[in-house]
Amino acid sequence: MTSSLLSPPRPNVLRLNQRGVYYLNGCVKCPLAGLGARGDYASNRIVLDDDHSLVEVDLASGRIVWSNEHSYDHYTMIGDILSLGLATTRTGATMPFAVHTPIEKRGRAFDPRRDHIHPAGSEDIVAAKSEPFEIVFNDGKRRRRLPAETPLDALRRPPLASRLKRQLIEVRNESGADAGWTRGACPIHLTVRFGIGPLSKLVLSAQLHCLDDVGTMPASLADLFVNRDCRLTLMSHSNLRDPRDHIRRALFLLGLEGVPVLRRVKTHGLKMGESLSIRLTSGRGFVEYGNAMHEMENAIDVARLYLEFDFVGAVLAYTLMGRFESPSQRSGSLPSSIVL
Repeated sequence: MTSSLLSPPRPNVLRLNQRGVYYLNGCVKCPLAGLGARGDYASNRIVLDDDHSLVEVDLASGRIVWSNEHSYDHYTMIGDILSLGLATTRTGATMPFAVHTPIEKRGRAFDPRRDHIHPAGSEDIVAAKSEPFEIVFNDGKRRRRLPAETPLDALRRPPLASRLKRQLIEVRNESGADAGWTRGACPIHLTVRFGIGPLSKLVLSAQLHCLDDVGTMPASLADLFVNRDCRLTLMSHSNLRDPRDHIRRALFLLGLEGVPVLRRVKTHGLKMGESLSIRLTSGRGFVEYGNAMHEMENAIDVARLYLEFDFVGAVLAYTLMGRFESPSQRSGSLPSSIVL
């Protein structure tokens, strides 16, 4: 289930109790506003991974109460909250970021923590704006509170566990400076590595290929998605569990679980050497896996979700948008390496 919650069932209060992906309007305009059908300000995402939770959102106060009395046999992610934000860098650039709060339980108890601050670039940040949610967790026996914090504090002083994890995940920009927009060219090439320094391991790559003969750079992302022919490809370079689980859950988050050609990916993720692609051609869209292809009715919406809410997708979008700007317009330097 995927829905955009633009008007609550009763004033200021939303009640969510089914497995699904839900989008809420907020104070931040989405980086790719105007593309697809989702609202320009639907910049907050709440995900329920099963039917055991009741989530109540008070839109007026910014308070979320997450109730779940179910007991889990092992450490389980039961959902998450992700808010898109916009930061101002020291050079005056506008840079997207996301504040991600995974909701996890072991047994009956919640493990509440604000985690995973995902910047789309590597510049120093001097100001930031995102939705300041307060979250209350209720397991039926105990209530625990995660207070709202300013996005600048979240970016500058992330929790210790988040800081340690960020040191282990790096997105590198491998794009060639002279990559053009001729047929077969790859203007954007990102790699994701786990580990530190020379011990890091390549686990995933994301590439954007040009498939048309126009020969000139698109004027914007909208021009690229609606009028041009391109392919975005994710390739696995590892059989590690975490990246495979990331891809499996991404199908759920992007509304692609029911696509027949992706049944194997839904079950196993992407194995080493396998790839999954989204192709956009003059407004039509296809998902490709192996030698199979499936046309999607909402391809631009799917592409926008990936480029805004996925941490690798957000870096790709920020890098791509920098390519569309002239040097005098460019809001910031293109990232060469980002520690997430």
